[in-house]
Amino acid sequence: GGAAGNSRPFLVGVRISPEGRCGAQLEDSLALAHELSQGGWVDFLHLSCWDIHKTSVQHIDGRGPVELPLTDWFTRRISKLPPVITTGSVWTLEDCMIGFNMGADLIGSGRSAIGNWDWAFKICEADSKYNTEEIKTSKDHRRGHYREPQNYQGRYQPLLPPYSEKHLATCGLSPIFVYYMRRWKFVKDVQGRILPFQD
Repeated sequence: GGAAGNSRPFLVGVRISPEGRCGAQLEDSLALAHELSQGGWVDFLHLSCWDIHKTSVQHIDGRGPVELPLTDWFTRRISKLPPVITTGSVWTLEDCMIGFNMGADLIGSGRSAIGNWDWAFKICEADSKYNTEEIKTSKDHRRGHYREPQNYQGRYQPLLPPYSEKHLATCGLSPIFVYYMRRWKFVKDVQGRILPFQD
C-alpha cells in the first residue's frame, strides 16, 4: 500500500468517474486524483470510465488541444500515482491489454462478468494460450505494461447483452438483481425484446 496504507490494517481506495457522469469534469477529477496521490491518502484509485476507449480533449499550455483516453490522462499527468484500476466496457483480452497499455495496474470488470460468470477464468485462459514470447513488458514514462502484438486474434468472445432472465439466474443473480439489470437494458424476453424497468 501507499503511505496511508502503512498506518492502518486495511486498504482505502477512491472511485472516480473521470468525466461526463454526474456532471464530472476531467480537470476536476485530475485535481482530485493528484491531491489524493501526493498526500498518500489512498492505496489505489478506481477509474470508472464506463468505456476505457473513451477519449477527452484538454487544452495544454503551449501545446493546444490534446486528445487522450481517459485513463491516459491520469497515468501521464499525475506522478506518484497509487495502483490504478481502470474499468468500462472491458469485454475481451484485447480490451484488458488496452487498459494495461494506458498505464493501468489492474483491470476491473462489471457488465462483462454479470452475464459471463466465468469471465475472469476465460480471460486468464485466453492469456495463457497467447504466445508469451510476444507479450513483452516495456518501460516508458508510465509503468511496465503489455505491448499488443499486431497479429493477435482474440480467442475468447464473451456472450454479450441482452440476456434472458434464465441465463442471468444461472449466472447467480437473484430475482431482484435480474430485475435491476433491466435498468441497463440487459434483460430480454423469449422473443428477444428488451424488458422494461419501472421504478
